Amino acid sequence: MAEAMIDRVSRDVLANLISSAKAGRIRSFEFEDLLLDLNLGSEDPVVAAFKATLHDIVDEQDGFLTSVLDHPESRARVARWISFLKSDIEYRWPATRLPVGFLDTYRPTWFDKLLGKDVKIQHEIDLICQSGDYRVWPYFNMAECGSGQECS
Repeated sequence: MAEAMIDRVSRDVLANLISSAKAGRIRSFEFEDLLLDLNLGSEDPVVAAFKATLHDIVDEQDGFLTSVLDHPESRARVARWISFLKSDIEYRWPATRLPVGFLDTYRPTWFDKLLGKDVKIQHEIDLICQSGDYRVWPYFNMAECGSGQECS
């Protein structure tokens, strides 16, 4: 069995970046610059998954990113993200370009519907969500997540 690829440096940078954005210590444009500068050559698949997820919520309007990450409904989700990034657990979800951290919030736009992308995107979301326990993403299942508050 191949050894899991854990990019400790990139995971730590991501955890700190998310914590700083959540606390409002960095602005959206700074966040986006730091996210883009993150190790592009990382072989840890969670790095690409988080880059897609976080890039999707960056907005030009200052304060938007913090409001998303620190929203009451997002706090457990974001705490779970940080907890996973600080762990050495292998990321086991299938690769996708979709913002996997927010798949449960996908709503097709009129443009998605016009191009017929909504059905394809929803099909990909369904496949991803069926591969593990999406309620505890980026952990793969409840056993990996443990009994912390962010996992309940």
